[in-house]
Amino acid sequence: MADSYPDRTNASGLWNVNEISKNKTTGGNWPGNFGTPGGRGLFACGQTPSSVDTVDFITISTAGDATDFGNLQSADRHGCTGSGSTTRGLFCGGGSNTNIEDTIDFFTIASTGNATDFGNLTGVHRSHGAFGDQTRCITAGGSNNSAYLNVIEFMTIANTGNGTDFGDLTAATDSGSSGVNSPTRGVIMGGIT
Repeated sequence: MADSYPDRTNASGLWNVNEISKNKTTGGNWPGNFGTPGGRGLFACGQTPSSVDTVDFITISTAGDATDFGNLQSADRHGCTGSGSTTRGLFCGGGSNTNIEDTIDFFTIASTGNATDFGNLTGVHRSHGAFGDQTRCITAGGSNNSAYLNVIEFMTIANTGNGTDFGDLTAATDSGSSGVNSPTRGVIMGGIT
């Protein structure tokens, strides 16, 4: 059963859930890196009470406290959001009440260290929702101090560069929106209108 687990290219047939679970934990070849040893989650863009540039990480497959990963390019970035692949993590936009940025930072997830400049969003955003997959990071909504936004944009994670317009939300939203996705669809929900 080592190579017969369901994935995007092999989605037909019958599988024994116990065998798939055993394969995931002992064979280590379940698709993706998120449940395997070494898979990391990154956190950034908070306040304590002022904005901080700290980036923390956890190892997803083990319980435990966060560890320092590095720093963002600037400290004034609360309300930024992002996504990543198993290789790179992106943090986009963010800022204070007086200074909102269009900056996109990226990190190589396998090695700790400070942010590297990835590019810029199509405009200044903060408090927007985001989701992504191995190919794209997508952000949507947020505000720019004068208005709530309905813009959706994407970045190709493997290539540094600026955000590209993707389309528009059905309504302009600010803080509190969240994003989730499957391999074929992304959903932005919630937020202030």
